[in-house]
Amino acid sequence: MYFVDQRYDIKFRIQEMKIQHYDEVMAIWKTSGGIALRTSDPKQEILNFLNRNQGLSFVANRDGKLIGAVLCGYDGRRGYIYHLAVNKKYRFKGVGQALIERCLVLRFANTVTYSFKYDEHVCSLSTKS
Repeated sequence: MYFVDQRYDIKFRIQEMKIQHYDEVMAIWKTSGGIALRTSDPKQEILNFLNRNQGLSFVANRDGKLIGAVLCGYDGRRGYIYHLAVNKKYRFKGVGQALIERCLVLRFANTVTYSFKYDEHVCSLSTKS
């Protein structure tokens, strides 16, 4: 399923993340800076995560090229947003915001926990609706 949002500076599409996106997603995560990849991030573990959290993780693409990705999960009570990254060329154009909005709209109505790493500082925010 594709989503196109005209509010942003560029046109791009958002679709559910599939394991077929793994290599492109990993390339974005590895080159974006600030993403702490762990031993739980190999292809099989990401596949397991996507299967447990179907329809919650997304990729953004423009002209057939992946430009952003977000990994989202839900433990039955809280939603979690992991590994949000956007290709450096497309930052500050609404891609990250659109990915987060898509995650929030689908599942995270009760409680959302954010963890951000910015310049070696981690900031957490928990909100209730």
